[in-house]
Amino acid sequence: MKKKIKPNKYNVLVEPRLKTIKAWRRRGMIEKEICKNLGVSTSIFSNYKRDHIELIEALRTGKADADAQVENALFKTACGFEYDEVETIIHAPVMADGKVDTSKGRVARIRKVRKMITPNVTAQLAYLQNRCSDRWKDSRKRVEVTGLDGQPIKTIDESKHGDNIVNIFNDPKELKRIAENAAAGADIDIQSNRGPFFPLPTGGVCSSE
Repeated sequence: MKKKIKPNKYNVLVEPRLKTIKAWRRRGMIEKEICKNLGVSTSIFSNYKRDHIELIEALRTGKADADAQVENALFKTACGFEYDEVETIIHAPVMADGKVDTSKGRVARIRKVRKMITPNVTAQLAYLQNRCSDRWKDSRKRVEVTGLDGQPIKTIDESKHGDNIVNIFNDPKELKRIAENAAAGADIDIQSNRGPFFPLPTGGVCSSE
């Protein structure tokens, strides 16, 4: 009776996924992450690299290679390019009623047609703004609004303090009192059926949330 040979884990777990490993490397995945995805330890994976040259070649496909391919495609799109398109033209006898007579066979003719992809302005701008940013800057202005000392703006939850807000701005005396106390640095709580409300300090908006 012949002894059954146990399959090597490399042939089961790694070899069938060499193309997948290349794709992982193009996305910038490190070897530790690849080992986890394959279900093998890093020490065993090191042994596989030592014994299998095809694994080394798959790992050499790095993120930089993918970036270079995209950059090249972007450059071609920005500048425009020509390409050959193959056309197949089929000739067959046409009968009097306008139908094609398929009984006598068909004659096919293949020809190459030279076509042109025109330069893409959007691709040109993307290329120049990234590669020549000192001369091609994005002209759109970006406005950022912040609170005091550059901190994020705090807003008031109207679902909790809506009644207080309405009461304050409908009563000029109350509004004046809050402004005077806020300027003096005092903390004021206005109680209502919706909870405490903290007044507006000078220079920003705050909330108890």
